[in-house]
Amino acid sequence: VGCTGTGGNLRLLPFIDTTSGLEKIDKSTEVAQAGYYSVKLMNGIKVEITAGRTSAIYRFTYPKSKKAGLSLDLTSALAKFKGEKHEFIGKNAIHGWVQSTNTCDMGRYTFYYHIKIDKDEAEVTENNGRVYWNFSSGKNETVIVKVGLSTVSQQQAKLNQTIEIGEKTFAQVREAATQSWEEALSAIRIESPDSELKKSFYTRMYHACQTPFNI
Repeated sequence: VGCTGTGGNLRLLPFIDTTSGLEKIDKSTEVAQAGYYSVKLMNGIKVEITAGRTSAIYRFTYPKSKKAGLSLDLTSALAKFKGEKHEFIGKNAIHGWVQSTNTCDMGRYTFYYHIKIDKDEAEVTENNGRVYWNFSSGKNETVIVKVGLSTVSQQQAKLNQTIEIGEKTFAQVREAATQSWEEALSAIRIESPDSELKKSFYTRMYHACQTPFNI
């Protein structure tokens, strides 16, 4: 209690022109559902996220711009960042590991990742722990980013991404996530005319199902 929590690693941020590492969101556009999240940034980019158990897929919809891009902060962490190592696979993929401290500095955790974007013509640069994919974008052009994670190895992170996402579309992964959560949350059914009570119960059940985590 009182300590900063864990997480906050591998922060992805789409940008137009330049990025300071932060972008404001249009709160009125926010949609949050089990297995899906979307919001529009004030720079005009729409962000959508859905996930498998150990993987995620992002869909960024850009306005027309000659200076669009995507940044990946390898040093971001809610607690203390301790280290990272990465390697590029061509221009549109990267894998490696990151390490940060646990809550209240009680030990450290390390996890591995494999990230791939579907923008082959992007120019890749690095600066102070951040990776930038720079490219031009057409009106309403989408860029897909697939992420695999593992606490075991880089190879397992890639395998998790391949098994859970592979060549599936964003819509297919979202549908699978929706079905998985429906199965998990329907394990217990309550009968009550009070909709707020039901919402409160299933929200807490949703939180409970997020942990513990299967490696």
